[in-house]
Amino acid sequence: MENIINVLKNCPVIFAATVDDKNRPNNRPIALAMEDNGILFFSTSTETSLFRDLQKNPFISFTAMIDQQSWVQINAETVFAEDMAIKEMIISNNQVLKKRFQTADNRILKIFKLSGGTAKFYDRSGNAPQIVNF
Repeated sequence: MENIINVLKNCPVIFAATVDDKNRPNNRPIALAMEDNGILFFSTSTETSLFRDLQKNPFISFTAMIDQQSWVQINAETVFAEDMAIKEMIISNNQVLKKRFQTADNRILKIFKLSGGTAKFYDRSGNAPQIVNF
């Protein structure tokens, strides 16, 4: 799990894929909002396609490049949480989110964590991926 956390914290761009309301793939950049005791939290807004997609289908797939030769793909189920303490930590530690939402009790701010996930670490060597379940 530590390897997953390090990659997500240090990767400048992570892409998150969901399925839209017409059953088509929908991909967008996202950032890890925070990690707490091995639980990965992400944020979104009720005004985004990400939120709408996850309300209809809670499964998500992330891809992040580690370097030019390796990457990680993470598949998991999302679980929305209304934990005000986590929201406050996210807002206080992220100036972009603080500017967007101002306060943790902003009703459009939503956070979700990952559940039942699998991370597959790939490289261009041709070796089988390293698989981590969490």
